[in-house]
Amino acid sequence: MSNRPSDWTPLTGGDPCPGAPDAWTPVISHWESRAQDVQNLANQLSKITATNGVSHRVQRMEKVASEGQTALSHFSDAFTAARETLNSWKGKLADMQERADAALRSAQDAHASRADSSAQISTLGAVASAAKKKDASADAKKRHLVEEMAAAQLVIDAAQRTVDGIREEYARESSAAVEAYSLQRAGTWSVNTLFGAGGSFAPSVSAVSDELGGLGDKGKKVSAAYEKVLSDPEKLPELLSELSDLSPEQLSVFFASRPDLALVPLFPEGTSVENTFMVKDWWGNPSGDGKSGFAGEKLSDEQKKALIAAAPGFVGNLDGVSYGERDQALRGLLDDLLSGNKWVVAGESMDADTRTALENVKSSLNNDVGITDVRQLIQLDLVRTLPKYRDSNADNNVMASISIGDLDASQNTTSVIHGMDNSAYGSMPAQMGQGQNIYNRRKTYLGGTPQAVIVRAGYDAPPTVGEQAKNLLSEPEYKPYNGGDLNAPYSSSVRRPDLAERGGVSLAGFSDGFLATKAPDAQHLNDAYYSIIAHSYGTTTATDSLTRMQSKVDDYVAVGSAGVKQSNIDQANSTGLAVERGSDGKQNIYYAATGKDWTAPLGFKGTGSINYDLKRDTPDKITDATALQTHGGYSLDGKYWEDVDHHGLTESNGSGFMDKVDGLSDFPRIPGPQQGYYTPGTTSLEMISQASMGRGENAQRFVEPVDQWSWGPFAGEDSVSGDLSESKVREMMAEQGLAEDSVVGSRPENFESR
Repeated sequence: MSNRPSDWTPLTGGDPCPGAPDAWTPVISHWESRAQDVQNLANQLSKITATNGVSHRVQRMEKVASEGQTALSHFSDAFTAARETLNSWKGKLADMQERADAALRSAQDAHASRADSSAQISTLGAVASAAKKKDASADAKKRHLVEEMAAAQLVIDAAQRTVDGIREEYARESSAAVEAYSLQRAGTWSVNTLFGAGGSFAPSVSAVSDELGGLGDKGKKVSAAYEKVLSDPEKLPELLSELSDLSPEQLSVFFASRPDLALVPLFPEGTSVENTFMVKDWWGNPSGDGKSGFAGEKLSDEQKKALIAAAPGFVGNLDGVSYGERDQALRGLLDDLLSGNKWVVAGESMDADTRTALENVKSSLNNDVGITDVRQLIQLDLVRTLPKYRDSNADNNVMASISIGDLDASQNTTSVIHGMDNSAYGSMPAQMGQGQNIYNRRKTYLGGTPQAVIVRAGYDAPPTVGEQAKNLLSEPEYKPYNGGDLNAPYSSSVRRPDLAERGGVSLAGFSDGFLATKAPDAQHLNDAYYSIIAHSYGTTTATDSLTRMQSKVDDYVAVGSAGVKQSNIDQANSTGLAVERGSDGKQNIYYAATGKDWTAPLGFKGTGSINYDLKRDTPDKITDATALQTHGGYSLDGKYWEDVDHHGLTESNGSGFMDKVDGLSDFPRIPGPQQGYYTPGTTSLEMISQASMGRGENAQRFVEPVDQWSWGPFAGEDSVSGDLSESKVREMMAEQGLAEDSVVGSRPENFESR
């Protein structure tokens, strides 16, 4: 990638002319050298054509030599034309970048001047407020500053017009250059039928690129290895060995003409623990235990750099590569996609829905004001944009996972799985806010222990009820899904497990890949602390994944469950799920539910009445599952923690009758917003966060009100805010048989309250 300005503020639209002019210099030299080499060969053949032989053999030899000389001259002309096209494009690109950079500098200078003037106006305003008399000179100064700000804005506007014009020029000139270059390359490798018996042929762009880039048969061998892995993932060692055999330059050439390999995951549904350890050895992250079975050459640092740049979708989604390097690769890919510099299908352009999803991912990588936690992009899957996997569902065009916290350093990690009507396209920023709430509360209990929360928009969830209804009469027959066929027919109904099984396959692979990446060797696969929190239909998906994993999670928290498969419940109650057990011998499975959640039951009530395979039930039917508090309660300082009022995850301000009833359920006559399961200041978020980090057995809980619906017992207490005196709370704590160290100590002041 070129060393271009990354921040184009205050201009919009980003870099109007990405690329590196100097990168074309060796390519131009290559064509010039090839043209000279071919011309020299043509000159050699000319000596044969000038022999004036008499015998038929000599005449036939002269004829072949003459045809060869003509063909070689054709090649030389095409090589020269290609060189001239690229040389022209190099000059035009450099000129456009020079003009664009100049416009950016002028805009940034004007922006800084405008900000300075604004600051001075604020200072003058503060001084004027403190002064007793009106200052005429200050007013004049303020008018002058306002004029300066207006002039600066004119400069910015002019720069924006310049950059927009360059963007259009870039699109026009680059298209013309690509078209001309493609024709010249095609001309180079098309042989006129008059020249010998070979006839004409038109190899693929990748074949031409391999030949010209010096790959030769190596490109074919790597492509063949790719095809084998796609049909049999256990063939991965062969592919890794073939890639190791390519130089950094050859790696760049190979992937440049194969965007469908470079920009999408090799394993969109995840891969095995064994393959992840092989990748660790191959990548050196660090080298594994030497028992992975991979005996090929390890990558050099230069090869890794080339792969990150040339194959960001391959590297960035590959389990076994460090998460810092995956983030580097995928951020580069994201920027290239949004700038129009790359796309997964050669010759096509990005559709509007995919752009929206990618923009959501981009904005989700930026922290809110005051938040400094590291964010890493560790999954960016565009496999559904490939022609063979496309459908009409915009929600699955982009799958993405973003970590809050450094995954390479994390010692306690949880994945957060969304429910129905959520995706990178529809709700990525909102999901990040929910994940941040969980991260913040976990931090309270983990202290300085490095942690991470993975927000995983990584499966295709059921759409809105209205969208589901459209397909109700044409649903395919239910068939269990075990992976490997992205085009298998499925129902998108929330009452069917089809999408949960597909999501379960990919989540199992994702979780196995994470634990294997963190483990030093296979014997310590489950050493890293890892848990899953899932909501609504996400619990259907996550529970399914726990029947498929090779590794084990430390804790599993099901929130507002829309029901899990009866077969999964049966397994949990017999052989168990892929969940570690606590000191009491029970699986560390927890669930959060509330009687005010009237949405969740719609997912499981009545399922299985016709087909038992579709039967779902709630997580409380798992014998080992432990309920978490979701109703209101008190910490030792007498502060009231809110209950959960609805199925959602965050605060809601409803206006309907039931909204008002829910709002009043906390405090009489004091209506307010409804809290969701992940709302700060709720008992549920506190309990969910503790359970996800290993404190489920010994979680600090809350003192329960005597009667949530009647505040009579608190006569004489100041209960308008819901708070009580510490002495009253301790009295209630003793009545409920709670030890002091088992109760949450205090409620932070920065939580919003009524």
